[in-house]
Amino acid sequence: MPRIRLAGLLALLPLFAQADVIVGSWNIKHLGWNNDKAMPQVAHVANHFDLLAVQELMDPAALEALEGELEALSGEAWSSMASHALGRSAYEEHFGFLWREREVAYEDGAVVFIGHGDVFAREPYSARFRDVESGEVFTLATVHVVYGDSVGDRLPEIAALADYWQWLGEVHPQTPRLLAGDFNLPPEQPAWRALRERGATGPRSPRGARPWRPQRASTPASTTISGTTPGGWPPMARVSCAFPSCCPWPTRRRATGSRIMRRSTWR
Repeated sequence: MPRIRLAGLLALLPLFAQADVIVGSWNIKHLGWNNDKAMPQVAHVANHFDLLAVQELMDPAALEALEGELEALSGEAWSSMASHALGRSAYEEHFGFLWREREVAYEDGAVVFIGHGDVFAREPYSARFRDVESGEVFTLATVHVVYGDSVGDRLPEIAALADYWQWLGEVHPQTPRLLAGDFNLPPEQPAWRALRERGATGPRSPRGARPWRPQRASTPASTTISGTTPGGWPPMARVSCAFPSCCPWPTRRRATGSRIMRRSTWR
């Protein structure tokens, strides 16, 4: 079983046990645009993970810059890679992966999905990685579901994730799969049924658990990291750590061959 744990919250949380690969997913809002993003603070957050899937990467050079910031901060070697630009209009994004070389190595298979029917505005991106300590290989895939004007605009892509999940299993049989990203849909939506019917599972919060919410100010947490944030918040970030929840609970879960981990994010 791969020694993978998923961090559901970040920023001020301590690192988990050293024996685990910490996998996360982060929509770093418009990374690469001229939006006064404080890269040293972004690196501080990213350094809590060993492998990070990134959404809303607008310029691959920004991911390389973040890699450099991480190396300066941690004193360790990091690597990164990005997809080509994805989108149906003038607005395009890249997906990216960023990893700590001491813990994780790229194995093979980095690819943008080409599905039937052109459902995805931004096709999912995946690659296989190797746990350096154990030698075990796993697949990490990431997606940014279109937000649109209503929930109905998101449902076709959510439904199409079932075929994508099956495709991942066919391309890399007997390889554990993680699907992480910004899904823009809560877990009680019936649209997730097709994905679950393909064998994908997501952890649930303990019975009676209440969503963790920041206690300062009355405005939502910032969805980016910059020098200033709304309502006097300290610099925070929207973090998505996999399938599918809208409010974060602190969680430490081990990935198995067919498990999709919790998405912890706020919008």
